Amino acid sequence: MSKILNIIICKFIDIVSLPLAIIDFFKRHVTIRMAIFWFIVASAVVIVNFGIAVWIGIVGMIGQMAFAMMFMIGQFVVLFMFLSNTKTIETVPGDKGSVSFEKDYFGNEYLVTAVRQWVASLSTEGKKQLDAMGAEAINGILLEGPPGTGKTLLAQCLASDSNAAFYGTSGSDFQAMFIGVGPMKVMGMYRKARKGAKRYGAAIVFIDELDAIGGNRGGVAGDRPVAGGMGGGMFGGGGLGVLSKLLTELDGTKEIGRRDQIRNRMRRWFDLPEIRQGLVLTIGATNRIAALDRALIRPGRMDKIIKVDPPDRSSRDKIITGYLGKVKHDNSISVIELVEDTGGVTPAQIASAIQRSAPRHAINAGRDYITIRDIEAAFQEDLVGLRNPISDFDSEQEHQVAVHEAGHALISYLLRPERRITHVSIVRRGSGILGYVRDVELKEIHSIPLKRLAANVMVSLAGHLATELILGEPWSGADTDFDHVRSYMERLRNLGEFGGIPFEPGWESKRINERADRWLQAAIQGTRKLLKVNSELLLVIANALVEKKELSRSEFYQLVEEFNEKSNV
Repeated sequence: MSKILNIIICKFIDIVSLPLAIIDFFKRHVTIRMAIFWFIVASAVVIVNFGIAVWIGIVGMIGQMAFAMMFMIGQFVVLFMFLSNTKTIETVPGDKGSVSFEKDYFGNEYLVTAVRQWVASLSTEGKKQLDAMGAEAINGILLEGPPGTGKTLLAQCLASDSNAAFYGTSGSDFQAMFIGVGPMKVMGMYRKARKGAKRYGAAIVFIDELDAIGGNRGGVAGDRPVAGGMGGGMFGGGGLGVLSKLLTELDGTKEIGRRDQIRNRMRRWFDLPEIRQGLVLTIGATNRIAALDRALIRPGRMDKIIKVDPPDRSSRDKIITGYLGKVKHDNSISVIELVEDTGGVTPAQIASAIQRSAPRHAINAGRDYITIRDIEAAFQEDLVGLRNPISDFDSEQEHQVAVHEAGHALISYLLRPERRITHVSIVRRGSGILGYVRDVELKEIHSIPLKRLAANVMVSLAGHLATELILGEPWSGADTDFDHVRSYMERLRNLGEFGGIPFEPGWESKRINERADRWLQAAIQGTRKLLKVNSELLLVIANALVEKKELSRSEFYQLVEEFNEKSNV
């Protein structure tokens, strides 16, 4: 009986609160109140002096004018409402197919644990604990990291994990052609989020590519109007005010509406639980944090900045295992081998290779399951482009490319035992390269001795010098290699390898230039010597490339081992 009575009281409060909220609205808006007051005064004067018929005529004329104006304004309102609709990904607790940490997000346990701790405050229990301590929940989290590291997936899993409504969109979707539409889109997004938070207890607003609207107002992006359009005016400034409105919404996500304040006051009279607004957490994602306005990423708005890096060895193991569990695969696939060969690869690339590209290779081969060869081929496509072989490749040019790539592979094998060669190819790829050598670190690298940079210089020089040694003259095709050499030399210079100090002007210093020239000449001579001493192995690798076009990790190392065994006999 008491439950039914409480429901009746709540309905009564909802009905009574509406007129009270309207009265409160007029009380707080002096301008509207004064306009109504003077309208009543003017009406009384007209009625007293000219009669009610005149007053009715004037009111009718004013009404017609007001209707015409409202009709015109209404058209703009409808147009702006249509334009302000933002494409969003929306999920609510209980939706089928919602992603979760258990079945969709693999690896990065420490990152997941850290983010979960912050999002825990969205729950009812978390909110009670914060209230009991006199504390507040955070307003925003910024996920910063390279593309493909799983920032969007992390945010979606957080929404499911916290039983919160999720509203996701891209920063570019807030931009528009008309001035004012962008801020309206922001308002609409947060209006939906507040309704979702009120209904489900919490809501997450996820804005991908936040730098599209959160750029520095000094001129990178953000509030600066877009140039062009039809002479400025209403056109060409759709980005104006978007960042400012976003900052306002971030500051106001915890405010309680006036009608809900009235409802809560009346509910307290009957000892009923108060209406909770629910918490709105904003999660932004960017790979250009330096471009964001400082007002956006200060504490109180984007309270926490979380770095999302490419996965380490342990996380790659879990990611590869997780995605393999989603597709039919050969049980002999070595996860350890894939983990070792995917250093620096992002979760998005792993997912694409295993779930999208590898199955295509399997189907083309007439299989209903994927193999490790399918996955390796998929990774090569994602990393260096689709195969685009030259059907009538001139034999002399093909031999030159093979010698060039064999030079890189040989010197990398000799000087960089801490790296493993995973692929050597002379097949043209969609990215425009005629050949390449891919190798990866055996361990996770965070800092290296400078001799490793010296080895990198020699590996970069090896292709050009191998061509010169075997063919008797230099060929074109080493432009990218020389760019790598310049990059490594600059890093060595900055680290003081050539006797420089932090305040010395780099290559402008004659002393540093002379030392760098001597160092580079020594590296060239050392590379030439290594290639000459190992020229037989160099030709074995080059000939194998001409024959097979591509060498996998196992094929390359088997080739080298067989050569070494024959040489030792």
